[in-house]
Amino acid sequence: MVGVDAPPMDCSFRFVDWAALESVAHAKPVIPGLLNEGESGSLIAQAGVGKSLLTLEVAVALSLGLPVLGEPANAPINVMYIDLENSEAELADRLRSMGIAPHLLNDRLSYASFPDLPPLNTVEGGRVLALAAEAFNPQLIVLDTISRLIGGNEDSAETWQSFYRYAMVPLKRQNRTVLRLDHQGHDSSKGARGSSAKRDDVDVAWIMQNKNNNITLTCNKGRGLGHPEKIELRRHSDPLRHLPHVSRSKEQDCREALDRLEVPLSATRDDAGDILRSHGYQFRNEVVGAAVKARRPSPSHGTADPRDG
Repeated sequence: MVGVDAPPMDCSFRFVDWAALESVAHAKPVIPGLLNEGESGSLIAQAGVGKSLLTLEVAVALSLGLPVLGEPANAPINVMYIDLENSEAELADRLRSMGIAPHLLNDRLSYASFPDLPPLNTVEGGRVLALAAEAFNPQLIVLDTISRLIGGNEDSAETWQSFYRYAMVPLKRQNRTVLRLDHQGHDSSKGARGSSAKRDDVDVAWIMQNKNNNITLTCNKGRGLGHPEKIELRRHSDPLRHLPHVSRSKEQDCREALDRLEVPLSATRDDAGDILRSHGYQFRNEVVGAAVKARRPSPSHGTADPRDG
């Protein structure tokens, strides 16, 4: 009988080196908050919500070393984007809206628009993708949209099991980070449309919603990996960008208006309300009262006399 420490000579397995494992660092974020190094993730949304637009901005920012979704900039990384959704004309328009000159992307962003790629749930498709990854060495691979990159029935578990076997396993061996974009089914509670097996192999899944350019990304799978439950963004234009969206109270808005108008801190609620209304602001009396109170110095700290010192 062959022992564990004496495998057969033709064994091609690579076993984990337990001693070396102790020095393995935690996975680094690739897309801050959304996806870490070596993870497979999905971004799921209804058609027209803007998942490709958001992902393109992320890919461009990562490849140029720009801030990503409001997070500080890091060193540029290689990104490979496989796109079977958007034409080159659409791509050019989107880059213009971001204020990005396309020639700046030559070094880091490898973008394939409608490539001649075999289905990724086949041996040949997985081989071509793995070879491309080896050639361009991307830290992030985007697949847009995954349903257009496979052959066969989207509702069949075998389709997605084959996709994992032939396409994802080779990329995981290379420790690639992969984000695949996907369409949401009619039942939003169930995430992506098609077989539930599609969800089995992803480490983290995000469901994207857009209401009046307020973007919400809800973590549908993967909270145990340290991802936040929700990420809220605001889509801006001129230039196009997505930034963290911070909910503001009416009181905050009122306080800022009072500051801009240089209303004295000693002003009463009624006086402050009259000044606001004369400049076109409309706040309820209770909001003005709370704002006036919040602007006044705390009694415990006293009020400094400008003649002191």
